[in-house]
Amino acid sequence: MQAKWLKIIFCALVFGTLGASPNVSASNKLQKETTTTVNFLSKVNATTFYRVNKPTKIKVRFSGKSGEQQVVRRITLKKGTVITQGNSFDDTRRNTSPDLSYQAKRKAYTKGAYGPGYLPTNFWNVNPKYMTRIKRPAYLLPNQGNCLLSGGLKAFGNSDYHSNQVKITSDGYVEFYRYHPVSFTEGKKTVTLNYQQKPTAYAKITKTIKSTNKTYLYFKHNLKGVNDKHVHKTGNARYRLALNNLHTPYSKYDSEIGYRLYASLYTLGGSSYYAISATN
Repeated sequence: MQAKWLKIIFCALVFGTLGASPNVSASNKLQKETTTTVNFLSKVNATTFYRVNKPTKIKVRFSGKSGEQQVVRRITLKKGTVITQGNSFDDTRRNTSPDLSYQAKRKAYTKGAYGPGYLPTNFWNVNPKYMTRIKRPAYLLPNQGNCLLSGGLKAFGNSDYHSNQVKITSDGYVEFYRYHPVSFTEGKKTVTLNYQQKPTAYAKITKTIKSTNKTYLYFKHNLKGVNDKHVHKTGNARYRLALNNLHTPYSKYDSEIGYRLYASLYTLGGSSYYAISATN
């Protein structure tokens, strides 16, 4: 509750007044932000992480004819899987926590289930003995949903830009999704998502090294779609992917979803990307 009021007060200071409607025509323009602003908003929406102590059955929610997140499938999480509170939207820009990997959810992708598929927004229905709370894994981005979109600032400022997506999952995978729109019926409307459920390519993270601005992710196998480097001939850390946080956040008001989006700029394997680091 205290965090909620702190956010309200902070937003009042940043945007001038409580309850004011954004000027859409002006706010659609890119606005340079400070890391202080982005970090505050991100911490307000921060999620907690857990390691599963034993095989655990859990529900996964998809979208379909009955509505958004109304199609339920069940999976069994393996011992050692790292999870966090689930998301609520098929549009990854609106979500505040990392997703679970395709590998963990693959048996739930059945006929009539569309979208990435998300865990519950809380784990009250899971026996606490089955989970241990842990720190945010080092391989994750510091903020929000951990989906990197190609094109950098140019793409963030252009709603018609068709970005590929790189997703870093809570359980330690890097997934590459080539832009490939998929349409389906959701209730009484047609919805189009930008990516297929199955990633174009993915790799398990075997090692992570962090410095002030850079994170190095290592894999046993090459990850197609990104510019990783072959650094060792043997072992589990043969390929290295460099992720560089440029610490130059921007924001814009997105009239389609009704939020102000805050983006952090990165280079991934030397190419420009951005990630939504906060929303308001």
